Amino acid sequence: MIDDKQRLETYRAALVEAIVTIDRKTYGKWNKDWSRLRRIIDMVLNHDRSIERAIYVAEEEVKEHQAWFDKVKQFENKEAV
Repeated sequence: MIDDKQRLETYRAALVEAIVTIDRKTYGKWNKDWSRLRRIIDMVLNHDRSIERAIYVAEEEVKEHQAWFDKVKQFENKEAV
């Protein structure tokens, strides 16, 4: 049976592995779902945020990034015409 300290270390290691895998799979690409998940994990793991706060902030950041990417696409489409 693992104790509480070991359990927390195991959870932390699992979350670090999740971040590393997300970064490796999305390197050079932007995907709103993976970005949202990565940010939630990062905020809980490294910034001691509650899950509710982490979700809220991640969703706001994804909205901002998506709006920026949409503007870039519009600009690129105008340039192509």
